[in-house]
Amino acid sequence: MLDNYIISMLILLACVLISRMISDKAIKNLDADKKAELVDFFTGNRKKYMILVFAMVVIFFGILKFNLLEINVLTFVYALIFLIILFFRLFNTYKKLNQSNFPKDFIKNFLIANSISVLGIIIFFGFMIFQ
Repeated sequence: MLDNYIISMLILLACVLISRMISDKAIKNLDADKKAELVDFFTGNRKKYMILVFAMVVIFFGILKFNLLEINVLTFVYALIFLIILFFRLFNTYKKLNQSNFPKDFIKNFLIANSISVLGIIIFFGFMIFQ
């Protein structure tokens, strides 16, 4: 059982690192104006999403502590809500990038990098739910 947690964490970590490398390389190819615009996109919303994720974690552990749901059901519901929020955020960012005329190559790399991260998250939650 512990092996599954370690494996899932390693896969998640590898996916996040690969995703980060792809994103960093894509950002380096942007001109200074687009880099500044990119920072503006993420500055305001980052706080909102961090608060939302923090609240979800607190609620998760609260439900877990009071045994309101079985752990597998709770993890599944949490993962589903988390992924819906993540896809909503990614879709909105994708729309903003297109509307702001970011280079197609950057948008492609953005989608690849985020797909790899999402894959890692899905694998992680899959190991957690179906252990």
